[in-house]
Amino acid sequence: MPTAKKVFRELSAASKRVDRKRKRQAREEALFLKQQQQIELQESAQKVVNTYNRCLEYLQSFHLSCSDGVDWNAIHEEKVPLEPTKTVYNEAEVQEKINNFRPSFFDKIFGRTTKKIKQLELRKEEAKIKDQEEFELAMKDYLIHLDDWNTLQKICKGVKKGELKAYRDAIQYFNPLADLSDLGSRINITFLDDFIDVDLVVKSDEVIPKIDYKLTSMGKLSKKNLSKTRFNEIYQDHVCSCLIRVSNEVLAYLPVKELRVNALANMLNSSTGHLEIQPIVSVLVVRETIDSLNMNKIDPSDSLVNFNHNMKFSKTKGFTPIKKVTI
Repeated sequence: MPTAKKVFRELSAASKRVDRKRKRQAREEALFLKQQQQIELQESAQKVVNTYNRCLEYLQSFHLSCSDGVDWNAIHEEKVPLEPTKTVYNEAEVQEKINNFRPSFFDKIFGRTTKKIKQLELRKEEAKIKDQEEFELAMKDYLIHLDDWNTLQKICKGVKKGELKAYRDAIQYFNPLADLSDLGSRINITFLDDFIDVDLVVKSDEVIPKIDYKLTSMGKLSKKNLSKTRFNEIYQDHVCSCLIRVSNEVLAYLPVKELRVNALANMLNSSTGHLEIQPIVSVLVVRETIDSLNMNKIDPSDSLVNFNHNMKFSKTKGFTPIKKVTI
């Protein structure tokens, strides 16, 4: 027969076993939770780095996105929109039900014939209103399309004649450079005889990221200031990519043989000691040459060697103000 002391020892041992098991489970759960948190942190870090890399790719690949342009001959041949005619489809549908209405035996017994006819007449009036609303909506849509057609026809005639005002109106109408403006860039276009001069004012401080995000070998997020040389490289490619994009867009919409595109930025004027908007890249773009480039393969900065251009750049100092290329 077990003694009280033995029973106590057994109970104490059992209690310790339960306690050890509970602590082991707690450690395992804590380790599992830590592992899950590390996985989540790594996934979160990867998302940050992926987003950052996509941002850099976007800033350096504006030249890959260009509108299809416009076929002015096709616009010239486009027929005037047809004015809608008022229909009575909804009214006719209800009228047919009225004409075919035959009161049932119970309608006659309970005197419901008159009530049903009145209901159909009410639905007919509602159908008339619906027909009118649909006509007014169609007419509103027609007037919008007619105005748009007239506007495009006027621009088209001017463009085919080489009228400078029509050139400006075409760019304003299609607005192919809206996304550059969204980035803070300011665009000014000067139209000359068979020549176009475009100034693109870029804002590096508002566009290029100042922080560099990377993953460490342990999968953690590394965040540090973007080096000056890396910043300058990204900035150069961004500026040149934007200039190529501007050139392609203008040439896609207007029948000119060449244009000058210039990137301008807020730079220190060493003679005055003040920050001023000055040219940093200037390119004379010829349609035949830019059409021959493989946009998917070029490096935006390197591609300028195909054109008469002015650009003074170093990885350590960045851009230096230059004179616009001579027309």
